[in-house]
Amino acid sequence: MKKIFAAVLLSLLFAVTSSAIDVRVLLPDFPIEINEFDRNYNVKEEYPMLVYKNITYLPLTYNNAQLINLRYEWTEEEGLVLSNADSDAPKEFYCDQIVLEKGIIPIPGGYKMDADLFTVYNLLDGNMENSKSLCASIADEKVTVNGTVIDNNSLEYPLLNFRNIVYIPLTYDFVTEYLKGTISFDSENGLCMSVNNYFYMPENALLATYDEQGTQVEWDSFRCTFYIKDNLTVRLKTTNFDLGGPLSSNIKITQNGVERTVWGGWFGYNMGNAPQFSIEDGKIYTVYCTLWDEIRDGIVYPCTVDIQTEEITKQ
Repeated sequence: MKKIFAAVLLSLLFAVTSSAIDVRVLLPDFPIEINEFDRNYNVKEEYPMLVYKNITYLPLTYNNAQLINLRYEWTEEEGLVLSNADSDAPKEFYCDQIVLEKGIIPIPGGYKMDADLFTVYNLLDGNMENSKSLCASIADEKVTVNGTVIDNNSLEYPLLNFRNIVYIPLTYDFVTEYLKGTISFDSENGLCMSVNNYFYMPENALLATYDEQGTQVEWDSFRCTFYIKDNLTVRLKTTNFDLGGPLSSNIKITQNGVERTVWGGWFGYNMGNAPQFSIEDGKIYTVYCTLWDEIRDGIVYPCTVDIQTEEITKQ
């Protein structure tokens, strides 16, 4: 993972000069979900989510920028320039997921793992962990967001620099005005943020299982494609991790907070390193098969799925 991450991570290097102001930041102690992915494994992350003045901060790594549909560039002359990308254009997004086992529970016909699932990006080496309180600094370079020059030093919640990565504040104004997204917070669900986007994961994402001592005991690969547009979310996940084999009935449609499953086959397998579906005129365009053996043999059939009725039409 580190090799892939290093190859695509375009570090947003703000030169931290002697005039930079240091500030004390904390690791979040509440759940965080951004565009369907949790950010709750901060104790082991090299670039964890942070909290400053009771506001959550997101590190602007390459993958996080892809996740929230943000385009950026940095030059010595112009500093950091941020702008919204095309939310309907597919973007490659990479992360791993890990499963922390708590035990194996027998159920009729098999076993179910009692576990916590975490999304991870770039872990600290070995047994290193982040402390709950860390030191960051206020970014002191020029920043332009969607054509507006930001006076960072005058902001109540400025952009920060931590381990040579710029962090953006997930305030209501920043998320809604600059990211064109939505954000909410409550005591049960923590922070939930959504930004219109269309992104997919490459073929070599890792799903690893660790025991309570932190030893990797199992691994598998998985892929996901997400389309998020206002009150509609479509997600398709393929994996062999299930004890019963490849995941079937694996399209989920959420509209206005109501989630539905598309039944009737295995969707999105054997599509290579590309989005597993596209959307046009209220239909999901993908591939499917109705037999497990067809996945093994590489046999899939183009199809459409009606978003409203879930009707599958073979092409």
